Amino acid sequence: MMIKSCSIWPGLLATCGLLFLSISFNAQSRSNNPDTKPAQTIESLIDNEQLQINIKRLGQDNTIARQAVTFQVEVATNRWFSRGTRIEKFDLENAIVLPFDGMAFNSSRMIDGATWATQSRDITIYPLDEGEYSLPQIRVFVSVNTEHSGTVEGFWQLNPMNFSVSQPKQLALIDHYVVTDTFSVKQRSDFDKKADYQIGDSITQEVEFYAERVPAMMLPELAQMSVEGISVFDEEPILKDNQSRGEFSSSRHQTRTYIFEQAGNYTMAEQTFYYWDPSKNTLKTRKLPGFNIEIASDPNQQQKPRKNEQIAPIPTIPWERVFGVIVLVTLVIISIRKRQEILGFYKQVTRYQRRQYRRAYISSCHDGNYRQSCEYLYRYLRTGGERYSTLHRYFPIEPQRTYLQELVALAYDINEPIPEKKLVTRGSFARRKMLSLLKPERLAKERVWEDRELLNINPRQCPND
Repeated sequence: MMIKSCSIWPGLLATCGLLFLSISFNAQSRSNNPDTKPAQTIESLIDNEQLQINIKRLGQDNTIARQAVTFQVEVATNRWFSRGTRIEKFDLENAIVLPFDGMAFNSSRMIDGATWATQSRDITIYPLDEGEYSLPQIRVFVSVNTEHSGTVEGFWQLNPMNFSVSQPKQLALIDHYVVTDTFSVKQRSDFDKKADYQIGDSITQEVEFYAERVPAMMLPELAQMSVEGISVFDEEPILKDNQSRGEFSSSRHQTRTYIFEQAGNYTMAEQTFYYWDPSKNTLKTRKLPGFNIEIASDPNQQQKPRKNEQIAPIPTIPWERVFGVIVLVTLVIISIRKRQEILGFYKQVTRYQRRQYRRAYISSCHDGNYRQSCEYLYRYLRTGGERYSTLHRYFPIEPQRTYLQELVALAYDINEPIPEKKLVTRGSFARRKMLSLLKPERLAKERVWEDRELLNINPRQCPND
């Protein structure tokens, strides 16, 4: 039995030696084989004509200010996409870049007799002024499946794209307009021509702006109105952007309330809104009709007695008590019927609405909702002693002027166009700055206002002066 086991060992040793030599030979031949391919990258796939990444401009070349300019980024592969494509966000000075994080367009086409899978994404830009524009080197993330290397992904940088923007002469003196061939203004109001309006009554006006191929943030808004004897309150507008089957549209819904505080005749002027029809190269308008209204004095207000008018007393009847009871009953009836007006008068005397705006402004700042902070701050200041058409006019001097610009930058995520004065566009608003804006200084006389293009994006809160 011992002899048999010893005779097996030489055979096992020979077999192991041959296996080791075979593995070493195969490894050496594989390392010396020039056909062995290294790991593939996005660059190598493009060089080997297995991947194409292109950018092109869609539509016409002649563009006017505030008109949409669309570029299409197309990625094509002879295999298929693994995790798809993605375009990194970028900013363009003096232009609005719409978000492009939505769905991509998937399709296929024939290239050199073979079927390639394609994925396209659109980049839409709205230049605000005329001039020369240049897209930055946009980075595109690509993830595709290859035949030998599995999933290959990485970034590819596109070449810059230049385009020009002009402006027709008809638009030179117009402050605000949109570029579209479909624009409408609809109004709904509870104003009744036959009604007898009195002090304390109110009417509500709802206006909706609608346009195609224009973002909601670029739609016009109702003009600011200041009428002595009438309080005007604007609710926060509702903006909507809709996209369906490649068609893009938007709407802006704005509600305004008029509260009558003094008797008299009032005229609300009509408003005109402009838009440029690119299909006909024509300036067009849409009008919001005005209205006239007469506010009568309170019929329950007792008339003053005439001079030298005497009433002969009757000693047999206690007229003082009768008159007191009548007055008391009248006050009770008036209080029941006019309880809403009395409550409104109490709030006005105690400055209830102003205190509510102040509290809402501070709360919005603490919560980081800076858009509402701008709106509440404007309403708070409007209920004070001074009334101006824009929030910016309340702060003519530093440092409050800079504080307001920082708040607007946080609210709308915009950048300061002056490099020497950069604003923080991310973060929180300091409490001392927040409280400082509640006590604006008086306007300086004969002061030259600065032209700040930064505030063009939302002229409602802080327009150019």
